[in-house]
Amino acid sequence: MKFTRQVLFAVVVAMLFTGCDTMMVSQYRVVSVSAKGEKLKVLGMLARVASRCGLKDVTSTSTVKDTLILYSQPDVEHFRVDLGARAIGDSVVIDLVGGFGPRTRSFTEAQRILREELEHEFPGHFAIPSPPIPIQKPNQSPEPTAMSVTPRADARVAPATTVAHL
Repeated sequence: MKFTRQVLFAVVVAMLFTGCDTMMVSQYRVVSVSAKGEKLKVLGMLARVASRCGLKDVTSTSTVKDTLILYSQPDVEHFRVDLGARAIGDSVVIDLVGGFGPRTRSFTEAQRILREELEHEFPGHFAIPSPPIPIQKPNQSPEPTAMSVTPRADARVAPATTVAHL
């Protein structure tokens, strides 16, 4: 009888530890933003959300195709909040990601603020896509490369340069 209780206890504990973690993601699609002014309106709204949530602009580090903007929670190693926007056709897809793990206060607050701003700025022009729109990453990371040049017949050939790995 004790063995059965111990096994049952171990199973319950294992279920609690493995069943509590989920991927924290919210995604919104703002439609009909093909005009430059509308995209700027989305970017301005996201800048306000990022400011209110303490997120910093890290767009230069993004490897996601067609990224318009990317903000991230600074100095947070685990479960940081990321807020990004990418262009897809005449729409802008907004991704709010909190990582894999327990729902954090930062993620919940960012989700609330983002929803408020969307309802204020784009009433009736945004939706939660179902199924979610996957994030497209390039096949390989961007790397600066030297151009291939065919030398003149009588010119000396310069030494080959290698790809700079960042």
